[in-house]
Amino acid sequence: MLTERLLLAPPTAADVPALASAVYADPRTWALDPSLRRPPEELPGFVARLAERWARDGAGCWVVRLRPPAEDRHDDEKGGTGGGGRDGEVIGLGGCDLPGEGRAWNLFFRLAPAHQGRGFAQEVGCAGLAAAQRVRPDLPVTAFAAEANTPSRRTIERLGLAEAWRGPDRRSPDPGAVVVLSADRPLPPDLLRTLTS
Repeated sequence: MLTERLLLAPPTAADVPALASAVYADPRTWALDPSLRRPPEELPGFVARLAERWARDGAGCWVVRLRPPAEDRHDDEKGGTGGGGRDGEVIGLGGCDLPGEGRAWNLFFRLAPAHQGRGFAQEVGCAGLAAAQRVRPDLPVTAFAAEANTPSRRTIERLGLAEAWRGPDRRSPDPGAVVVLSADRPLPPDLLRTLTS
């Protein structure tokens, strides 16, 4: 899938080295949310789970690559039929996928620190929301972000999700950390309990 500046593709095992070096090797990736840290030995299994969800659901989290600037693309690419980035540089992961029992989409984005603050999270988030709406519009879209991760929370809000709950962040090594759950619609009490338990 192509957006204005990005090439989005389902993850494969071949993407693990690029994701490891571009995203997960840099401590700035999890500076505002320590739960985002993923040791190198866990990354192949994580990517494999994302790929399995794609196969199961027909949508999911993408590997995010840069496209070349519009002025550098060939004429046929300007129409949206091609283009893989300056060199197809991997800059992160993002989109909506269906974890667990598949009762709610999970919107997330994890970008290399060098590419944060440029609107790429908003771009991949919009594409993820559109894919979720196309595949299973009956399911709510949710997103978790550490309370301290103000940039991610602002992006989630700009994407149209509103705070639905906040409480202890059991994913974080910091016992005092707080996480915020946002959603694109009111969540039934049983689903809210499931998501926050």
